[in-house]
Amino acid sequence: KGYLTIDVNGNAVLGANAPAGNYELTYEICELLNPTNCATNKVEVTVTAPDILAVKETLGPINGSTGGKTTSLIASDKLNTLQAVIGSNPG
Repeated sequence: KGYLTIDVNGNAVLGANAPAGNYELTYEICELLNPTNCATNKVEVTVTAPDILAVKETLGPINGSTGGKTTSLIASDKLNTLQAVIGSNPG
């Protein structure tokens, strides 16, 4: 999938939810007056995985005879400094 693109203003743009890794894009610029006068170059971007902060939870006791449920296990956890969310969406 093409996560790295160039917009109409000549900016390199990395799309959302790009997996960690190295991305490279080759581009060409040409002179308007002499359209065969062109040069190519590459732009490289390294994407790192977001930081995950998993905080130990101290949960109250649960009666072994009747069972029970704890509070959220991710209430104190962060993904890229934002509250972690349980789900299957990217990020």
